Amino acid sequence: MSFSNLGLLPELLRAVLAAPVDLLWNGGIGTYVKATSESHAEVGDRANNGLRVDGRELRCRMVGEGGNLGLTQLGRIEYALAGGRVNTDFIDNSGGVDCSDREVNIKILLDGEVADGDLTRKQRDALLAEMTDEVADLEQAAGDPMPRLAEPLSWEEVEAWVRGEVRTLARRHVGLGGYS
Repeated sequence: MSFSNLGLLPELLRAVLAAPVDLLWNGGIGTYVKATSESHAEVGDRANNGLRVDGRELRCRMVGEGGNLGLTQLGRIEYALAGGRVNTDFIDNSGGVDCSDREVNIKILLDGEVADGDLTRKQRDALLAEMTDEVADLEQAAGDPMPRLAEPLSWEEVEAWVRGEVRTLARRHVGLGGYS
């Protein structure tokens, strides 16, 4: 639910977003901070156009994210260049972002199998339900070491990890030889 749906005045919420506080915590759904160079249309979150602020307007010392994409990437950079402290959402909210990525990758893989006629839609849905606990377990195990800011991963390490996760799930649940 966006703030706009709560019946609160956008001006009040803009003031809250730009308040001089130590921590601004985004724990919901919606993009609330963009860069000055971005239009609201480029952000793609119409429900929050009336309350969104630019990164340079934030006066908090640090932004923490418990939701996904609370700031656009350019908004995040603009805020950081103005002296703010901010991680990416996949660090602050590693579990939520990682779990969403797993879900999307699994659905892409399984939808390909449905399109090829190797799985029915009903089998796909049953398989997704069957995988729920295992995905949660994988997420919990992977999420523990995620906030390693002192040891950033290279793109090659991130790509290798994602490919490994998708291959593991594909082998375990679908038996797809092409993904080993």
